[in-house]
Amino acid sequence: RCFAAGALKVSESVIRDFFPTHPYMEKGFKIMVKAQEAPISFMSWAGPFELNLWVVVICEVVFIALIFMITEGYGTNPGLPENKIGQFMDSFYWSLTILLAVAD
Repeated sequence: RCFAAGALKVSESVIRDFFPTHPYMEKGFKIMVKAQEAPISFMSWAGPFELNLWVVVICEVVFIALIFMITEGYGTNPGLPENKIGQFMDSFYWSLTILLAVAD
């Protein structure tokens, strides 16, 4: 795979061969990946990452959810559910929300 990052100048020929991101930060930095044909399927959104990375991401979300359970009071916070499953689900929700940068 071909990958580039930096303050890159995007021309018409580059757009044909690469997928550039929109500029971010004030300097106009972009990330570009070489364009290639990919099979379309229900799980094609997960294709850019290998299985090992998805396992690490899932483990991270579960680990952070457990840390949230411990740091949020673990039974002493009246805003949390009293049962352990409910506490874990609430903590899992917030862990996933933070990972995805979703505004609640």
